[in-house]
Amino acid sequence: MSMQADLVPAVPVKPVAVTAMPKLQEVRARPDAPGIRKRPRKGGWKLLSFGLFALLPILASTVYWGWLASDRYVTTVGFAVRSMEAPGSGDLLGGLTGFASAGSTSSDSQIVLKFLRSRALVETLDHDLDLHGIYGRTDADFLYRLAPGAGMETLVDYWDGMLVTNYDTASGVIEISVEAFTPEDSEKLAAAVLDETGKLVNRLSETAREDALKSARKESDQAAANFRDIMAKIQAFRAANGEVDPTLSATSQSALIGDLEKNLAAVRVQMDRLPASLPADSPLRIRLGTQEQSLINQIEAQRREDTRSVSLEGLPALLSQYEMLQTDREIAQKWHASALASLEQARLRADAAQRYLAVYAQPSLPQEPLQPRRILCALLSALGILGVWGVVTLLVLSVRDHME
Repeated sequence: MSMQADLVPAVPVKPVAVTAMPKLQEVRARPDAPGIRKRPRKGGWKLLSFGLFALLPILASTVYWGWLASDRYVTTVGFAVRSMEAPGSGDLLGGLTGFASAGSTSSDSQIVLKFLRSRALVETLDHDLDLHGIYGRTDADFLYRLAPGAGMETLVDYWDGMLVTNYDTASGVIEISVEAFTPEDSEKLAAAVLDETGKLVNRLSETAREDALKSARKESDQAAANFRDIMAKIQAFRAANGEVDPTLSATSQSALIGDLEKNLAAVRVQMDRLPASLPADSPLRIRLGTQEQSLINQIEAQRREDTRSVSLEGLPALLSQYEMLQTDREIAQKWHASALASLEQARLRADAAQRYLAVYAQPSLPQEPLQPRRILCALLSALGILGVWGVVTLLVLSVRDHME
């Protein structure tokens, strides 16, 4: 009992209500939460950028290609650089068509392709046909025409865009297409290009021919000069010694002296046969004595003459000198003849290797414009614009996500 009296009665405790804390996600999701910045709605800038940077450019390109772009007329010519050499026996197709193997003239074809886009051709065409006037027409569209006062470098780049070349390496055929804003200008330019290409091939052929003949012609000139020098020496020898041919002169002189000595011997035989009783002043003895003295005088005169300047003792040296000159002349003559034959062979080979322009498609007046291909160009422009816009949009989204 005493223990119960000591106990203090317990004070009743009121239950406390526990309020749950809002989750972090819920706080962030509340738009009216204090300190939270409102984010703009996504997708609006994409639609705006699509309209400004995709739809409007596509519309502008469609209008340009459909209505503003000027018609361009195309004239096509086809040719091949060929050689005068006959095709090989194995080249049956070349023999039937006249097309040589591509390897024989491929280097010349490559030169022609370079020439078609060269500044030299552009300068020639501008001088003869006025490219500035043809491509700078005021009635052409403002994007595709040549700018007024364009320099030569700009004109060369512009010409490169108006010329299309196609080269078939198998057959060596070259096809070129020239564009212009009028059919007359297109045909005129194509004809001029074909003419200048023909002149180039002729110059290449002539240069190759001269190079092939240069060595043979040089040898022929040297042989001819050597032959002329030898003939001049022989002429000087004849003028100095007064004889055309000392060998013939010596032979004829010896024969003449021999005949005179034979006649002198016959006269003396007749004189020895005269009777001793015949007086010295008899007509017969006087006539034979006169003949004997005349023959002696003739023999001495012939021996004194001895080619007018050389004694009989010096005649062998003169003949030896002349024979050496004759030997040199024969050698020079044979060399000259051989050089002339070599030159003729080289000329035949050079003529066989001549290049020429075989034209199979002459320039003609176009009836309809082939460029631009309006629908194709409009579609390609639209695809290109959409592609660029898509890539840029993806890059912007990637950067924004990275920054957040």
